[in-house]
Amino acid sequence: MREGQQQAGKLLHLLCDFGVNSPEYTVAQAQLLHLFPEHRLALSPQPMKKGHVQAQSIFLRLVKNHFPNGTIHLCHFRTQSRQPKRFVAAWNEGQLFLAPDNGLLTLLFGADFSEYYRLPVVEPFADPLTSVYLPALTQIVAQSGNLNDLFEPKDHIVSTNLLAPTLSGTTLRLTVLYNDSHGNAYLNFDRAAFDHYTRGKRFVLRSDSIHLDRVSNHYDDVVEGEAVLLFGLGDLMQVAVNAGSAQQYLALNEGKMLLLDFSEE
Repeated sequence: MREGQQQAGKLLHLLCDFGVNSPEYTVAQAQLLHLFPEHRLALSPQPMKKGHVQAQSIFLRLVKNHFPNGTIHLCHFRTQSRQPKRFVAAWNEGQLFLAPDNGLLTLLFGADFSEYYRLPVVEPFADPLTSVYLPALTQIVAQSGNLNDLFEPKDHIVSTNLLAPTLSGTTLRLTVLYNDSHGNAYLNFDRAAFDHYTRGKRFVLRSDSIHLDRVSNHYDDVVEGEAVLLFGLGDLMQVAVNAGSAQQYLALNEGKMLLLDFSEE
């Protein structure tokens, strides 16, 4: 079965870049519940900067594997004003994503994924949910998720890349890609890469504010107020402060560089 022929389920996940106190958040819920009363609705209001596709993609990576097959993700994000209003749909690993064509999905799926479909835009354009996702979703639900019979394939899509780690000798240069609402810092390094470079070796993750030489399983492996290194959601390397904010206390903001030194036992 091709990606575009998979079966849509009854769970809608609305991911938006405005907060719970905004009228847009309430209106979006009302629109979805009115048009799709038989569907369950999961809501992820994430106040992110406009057009911040890196943060959006990392958040999706952290949570998407916890949704069941057939979930429909509606990425209701604002795009830059000068960017064309283009939107796509794609099945990936059993889940359906509707999103702006602004590099978000290439960050999430990788550059090798290519099965995208162009979503029509209803003019005059109001917002992604009203002008794109709701009309498209009505068709998708009627066709049980089959994109092939509804939309044109999109051969060219906006592509972007996350900053990659760089290696010099026995030191890797890593970068904070994302801070969540608790101030935890997520780096551009996952568990598989960490195991590849450090298996059987001692290591130290360091910056001007931290010196961590072990991986913990939980925040409470250290006392309150201390820094901890772990692999949590999405298997991304995370630096946190137990009962605190690594962003605030350790200055681990997006773009901050850290060094991972490793050596033989």
